[in-house]
Amino acid sequence: MTFRKSTVCLLALATTILFAGTLLAKESGAKASERERVTVFPLVGVNVQPGLLTASDEILISSLVESGFIVADWERGLDKIGELPEGEETRLTATIKSTIAKELGCHGYVDGKMVKLGSKIRVTINLRNSNGDILQSKVMDGETEDDLVIILERIATAFAHDVTVGETLNLDNATRAETTHKTQRFRPEKNFGVIIGETFSVTDAMDHYTMFAFNARLEQRDVLVELSAGFGVHGGQDPAGHFFAGVGVAYYLSHTGISPYLGAGFGIFLGDRLNVEEDDHDGDYVPVHEENDDDEFGVGFELYPTLGIEFLRNASMRLHLEMRYGFSISPDTDLGHGPVVVAGIAF
Repeated sequence: MTFRKSTVCLLALATTILFAGTLLAKESGAKASERERVTVFPLVGVNVQPGLLTASDEILISSLVESGFIVADWERGLDKIGELPEGEETRLTATIKSTIAKELGCHGYVDGKMVKLGSKIRVTINLRNSNGDILQSKVMDGETEDDLVIILERIATAFAHDVTVGETLNLDNATRAETTHKTQRFRPEKNFGVIIGETFSVTDAMDHYTMFAFNARLEQRDVLVELSAGFGVHGGQDPAGHFFAGVGVAYYLSHTGISPYLGAGFGIFLGDRLNVEEDDHDGDYVPVHEENDDDEFGVGFELYPTLGIEFLRNASMRLHLEMRYGFSISPDTDLGHGPVVVAGIAF
């Protein structure tokens, strides 16, 4: 396979991965429950005020609807099964719940309990089939009552996607109990790593080269600041290399575990990145490395827009893939430019 074909294939592959990752990030926020029909029975409370239970019931129903479920009013099932047995008005048994769910034509039903100990609250919510068998059960703890909205919303999302509540965590929905862990997870000191990249020049003023660099990724919510320093090498008939350092700023397009981002960067390089022009006395252009021309390292600057995807953003170890288009220039050279594929890992 020729170099040109290899370049085209690599660029096509990187573009496909970036595009697929962007779609996956968008799909991660989509509703995934296939419009299941359920009914939601009142939560049982221990040391919980009745008003708080009622509000939690409403939040849970609203969150399930937002996540894609169709929610039927359980009280309408009472008209079909008649009066409850004596003493059952305040305690719906599993048999009665199953009967009501079936009468309403539901795939299943949701029930659960809330237990308050001091200021902390433990919430347990079950998604059952119409026979009462548990399909999914989610448990979350809150430091205060203020966490209940987030807890119930995340449990509904976890039901819809059939994932753990931990997997629903993003930058916007951490409870107070998780805030410390989330802050530590996204501190700058957790995001140091290395990157490797390949530049494919589309001009004669610059050869294609491979780069290796240390990388620091500092972020604050939507904003990503990237610092890098390393070296680039390129072969051919006249092997050479250069050192570089740069800074980039980007904006995250989502707060999910797979987060695409857009940005731009600026850097400086020292060494043989670009070629100078020499005339071979026949009027033809002959590229010659800058260092070989004057026995001194050439100094230049680069500018590049960036499209990237951060994988495993909610984890301590992250992966990222970037597509850049770099523009490099230094004195006595033409502008060198071309696409750049960068992959990296950070901790």
